[in-house]
Amino acid sequence: MKAQILSTFGQNSRTTIGEKLSTTMSNGDTCNTCSKTIHNQRDAALCSSCSSIHHIACVGYTPEAWSKEGQRKAQWKCATCKETIRIKTDVSALVQKQKKLEENLSLFDKKISDIREAFDIKFEELKTLQTQNMDEVRAEMNKIIQAYETVNAKLSAIEKKPSIHDPTGVNSANPAPLPGQSTLSDGSVLYMDAKIPATSYYSAIPHFLEDKLKNLPKFREHDDLSILQFLSGLYDLHMIAEKYFIQILERVATTQNIKLLQRLLADTPNQQELTFQQVAKQVLNTLTSIKTRMSFQLEFLFRPQKNGETFREYVEDLTKYSIILQAHSPSEVIEIILTGVNDQTRSKFQFQTTPTTLKELDNLIEHVEKLEKHADTSKSREDLSDLSNFAKAHFSQPKNYSYRPQGNHMAYRPVSPNPPRQNLSPQPWQPRGGYHPPRRAPNNNYTWNNQNRQNQSSNSPVPKPQRQSSFRANNPNWTTKFKKETVNFAQPQYPMAPPPWSYYNYAMYPFPCPPPPTAQEQKTQKNDEKDSKSNKTNQKN
Repeated sequence: MKAQILSTFGQNSRTTIGEKLSTTMSNGDTCNTCSKTIHNQRDAALCSSCSSIHHIACVGYTPEAWSKEGQRKAQWKCATCKETIRIKTDVSALVQKQKKLEENLSLFDKKISDIREAFDIKFEELKTLQTQNMDEVRAEMNKIIQAYETVNAKLSAIEKKPSIHDPTGVNSANPAPLPGQSTLSDGSVLYMDAKIPATSYYSAIPHFLEDKLKNLPKFREHDDLSILQFLSGLYDLHMIAEKYFIQILERVATTQNIKLLQRLLADTPNQQELTFQQVAKQVLNTLTSIKTRMSFQLEFLFRPQKNGETFREYVEDLTKYSIILQAHSPSEVIEIILTGVNDQTRSKFQFQTTPTTLKELDNLIEHVEKLEKHADTSKSREDLSDLSNFAKAHFSQPKNYSYRPQGNHMAYRPVSPNPPRQNLSPQPWQPRGGYHPPRRAPNNNYTWNNQNRQNQSSNSPVPKPQRQSSFRANNPNWTTKFKKETVNFAQPQYPMAPPPWSYYNYAMYPFPCPPPPTAQEQKTQKNDEKDSKSNKTNQKN
């Protein structure tokens, strides 16, 4: 029956829906939403999917809106049918997506299986390589251990043998203690309640040189000044203990790892014949240039004697660097020394012939030392070597001398102890009081007598072509009175000269004065004056 009703829908939607409702509805049909009976077909809405009948008001339509639907009334669906259609479409989409995911997962599983197979193959290869490398490393380690054992055995055999520089065997591993000495557990020696380390005691170098060896300057091959400082420290050690110079050289070459000295010791067949001069010459010629050596000569040889430096210290310093640099003969070094002494040392020289040998130079040093030692007990003499010291000693400054800054010199004139009048002005005092310019002063265009007409005519402010013959014509404002105006600032003229006494000049500030009255205040003041005058006249009357 419903199929026949739906097939009979035509162009007039109202008649077809009415026919449909007439065929489906009966007098007792109720609304599926509110469960109330539907009395009129116009108020009913038929679902095209489930054929359920509803009030148009329960479905959310007004009669006017429902009448405007037209042909869409035949396709209208209730809320439950709309939800079922939406759910069906969602489920179909999910089914399609699930199929795609299953296909992707199958491909992913295949790729993972391939990766696992490749990983297992590579892991097995790495295992084989690791075992091979470990075998090679173990073989190399065994070789190194064997070489170390052989070297250690050779060193122990060498230590047991007596040294060339120690034939008595004092440097051996187990030396016999001497009388008054006792060996401790750590190898050090206790002698006269003093603990001496084993390294310093069993060494061929005396113990008192250990500190000097530690303080020896570092040897740097690429620093020319450090090379010279190192040779200077080595020279001091050579002069202190010349007997142990070879041992000192071996120790320094080992501790500071100086390849040049190690090679020099190895290449020398008889090390006892090696001298400091040979070492210094080899080091300087190998590591420095001739320009550097000449600059060392200018700085350390051809220098003057310093202030406070004794003559012996000066000679010892120059001879040390002459031995290190080896550039001059003894006679030339003596000439350099005599040229560089200062005037204070030269004043103590007493010789008719210049010393040319080292013996004569030594005698001169002793003579100068005697004079320096007895200089305090002898008659005091003024040091005339420095002209500035002479000037300071003999220059007497005037009394009451104080620094006077530049400025107004009139304020710093000498004042008598009892002046007749206190003068605080920088201008000279005049008997008429105040300051009056001289009669013939420039720009003095106003006269108080008739003797200044010549100056007035030459310095008149009136231009020359406009000048008149009379004084009144040239000075028209001579008899005019001054205009009465309010004084804005009652303060002295600045800058003022400071007082002549030696007090601190405090800063001067303008005198605090009230501002000039305004126009309104002037009007009120005039009105008050008029009122007061009128009151006075009224009182008199």
